[in-house]
Amino acid sequence: MARIGKYIVLGIAGLLVLSGCAPVIETGRDMTPLPLEAGKKFGQVTIVIIAGNLEQDPDLIDPAKLRTALEDQMKASGAISQPRVLLSTARDASEIGRAEAAIILTRLHFTIQSLRFPPSPPLGIGLLYPLVTPLLLKRDYLKLQATLEAELLFYGADGAVTKQLFLSETADGRANFFNSGGAGTTGELVSIALHNFCRRVLSEFLYLTR
Repeated sequence: MARIGKYIVLGIAGLLVLSGCAPVIETGRDMTPLPLEAGKKFGQVTIVIIAGNLEQDPDLIDPAKLRTALEDQMKASGAISQPRVLLSTARDASEIGRAEAAIILTRLHFTIQSLRFPPSPPLGIGLLYPLVTPLLLKRDYLKLQATLEAELLFYGADGAVTKQLFLSETADGRANFFNSGGAGTTGELVSIALHNFCRRVLSEFLYLTR
């Protein structure tokens, strides 16, 4: 019985440590209903994503993920029968051809921002490091953020710009020393940021053309 009790205590301690290591996702998915007009349907709708202005660095999110996310949301809306999303390496929208809208990306990154330095043991004595372990389990140790910023252009039937606006979306999370933005956390934050950004693009398009 003593051995069973020991295992139970160790199991509970392990669960507490694991739960403390789990990151916290602060941003939720935007599920606001789209501004759909009853019975109104669109044929082929083309949106061009222009990614030539993005800085190439290790924090860059693959623009192809945005292309896929936007096309999936356009299909799921039920209002567009032939969604078409193109990815361009151009720097502006001067030569994109026939399109209903253009997304000129200026930022598409995932970053890890340290909120504070690792705590030191009391008096600098290494043997006292266990005393600071609970502080390392706090999930405000690191700030994680996926960010999208873009200029959005809408075109009329004559090819002229009918509306121009700036869109910015972020997905925030918190983690600690033992979970500094692992693949699972990164993927979830990026997925939320892409979803919410695409939702806003599609909402603006459906609102302006209703």
